[in-house]
Amino acid sequence: MYGETCGIRKPGWEYEQAFTADHIQCVRDNGHEGDHVNALGDTWAVSQEWKDAYAEVLAELIWALADQVTDGTVTLDTAAQIYAQTSAGAFDTEYAKGHLTDILAEEMLAEMDL
Repeated sequence: MYGETCGIRKPGWEYEQAFTADHIQCVRDNGHEGDHVNALGDTWAVSQEWKDAYAEVLAELIWALADQVTDGTVTLDTAAQIYAQTSAGAFDTEYAKGHLTDILAEEMLAEMDL
């Protein structure tokens, strides 16, 4: 079932000392509208500030992964899998592979001064 559900946890869950309800991931479908809900029925919303910060982290990650592919450190497939897993279900591997391919092509064209 992994990959079919949202998987987002309540912000701040990583600071909890012990396993709590905050550790339980959202069980709603990927891309759902509205609040998140865990298996216990607890609901929460994610603030726009948190969404913006998360988007910034993902943007930095995709560029770092593109550099790793260019350097030959990882394959395109591996980089796409890392990005898809890190996005907590927001993007699948095929999307990540396409996005990485676009970045790599853009970098190649920039190096050729086209």
